[in-house]
Amino acid sequence: MRQSFRQRIADAVLPPSLRAAPDDVRLRARMILVGSLLAVVIGSVGVKEQLRVGLYMNAQLFGAVVALTGLVPVVLRITGSLPLAANLMVTLLYVGFGGLSVITGARTPAPFVFMGVIPVAAMLLGGRRSGLFWGVVTSLHVIGLQLWSARGLQPLVHLPPNLEATKFPATQFLIWTLLLLTLAYEVLKDRALAALSEARDQAEAANRAKSRF
Repeated sequence: MRQSFRQRIADAVLPPSLRAAPDDVRLRARMILVGSLLAVVIGSVGVKEQLRVGLYMNAQLFGAVVALTGLVPVVLRITGSLPLAANLMVTLLYVGFGGLSVITGARTPAPFVFMGVIPVAAMLLGGRRSGLFWGVVTSLHVIGLQLWSARGLQPLVHLPPNLEATKFPATQFLIWTLLLLTLAYEVLKDRALAALSEARDQAEAANRAKSRF
């Protein structure tokens, strides 16, 4: 099967060790590239939304996270380490959303809504162990915030009065983030399976041709 233009671009970014890796490893490596791009695009919209409602400290933190996330493909290219790049990206997501939840004193819905993205992203990018690990971390973070909030956790920034309205765009961001991330995984998986099936068919045809002689 001929590779699409996007696949050729993605493989050009990957180091040779990952281009020659098994299909499941190469699939996750491509997912890191796609996930990084999605995080930068959607995260930039989130930064703009934080600025719109006057949460400037939030915007600074998340802007830094978005910028560093854009460098994850560079780390993958230099190190060739899939676990390092995957967990680095998930760590940045956790720093972003976890940091926002603390800065706002657990008063805004958006960080909590997006905490659900972290274990899903970890599962898709790093595998089952990574997904389970980050699921436990995010769950403990939310429990800790709940206990801290009960003891009087206060926001580190002034929260605007129209903060309730942010739950609607936050929910939309969550829906489209999960949809695009899982859609990218399904598309890349289907292409990898199709390529594997074609390679198997070609090998079987070659074996049949040899058996005739």
